[in-house]
Amino acid sequence: MSDPTLATVPCCPVCDAYLRQHVLWFDEYYSDHHDYQIERVLHAAERADVVLFAGTSFAVGITDMILERGLSRGAAMFSIDPVGRAPHRRVQAITAPAEAALPALCRGLGAVANA
Repeated sequence: MSDPTLATVPCCPVCDAYLRQHVLWFDEYYSDHHDYQIERVLHAAERADVVLFAGTSFAVGITDMILERGLSRGAAMFSIDPVGRAPHRRVQAITAPAEAALPALCRGLGAVANA
């Protein structure tokens, strides 16, 4: 989104409330949000063949939890980061902005990236 204004913020198709990024702020807990579905996220990470991190400093608990599950599974793991940060030698760093790298990576993995 190149011009973030209230008119361009996406809304829920069901209740018309503003949608926010699916993030956990510093004063929040995973269990604070019904829609976070932490158990579902961790279960998916345990079954994933590919794990993709985008825009994270790897300084929060959820990234560690997902990283450990991906490592134990032997999943292919990528980190899209403009400075090429990767938390582990088995995570392939992609040094590029997410908006440039994500569509190309999805195409390369055979996934469809919706714009």
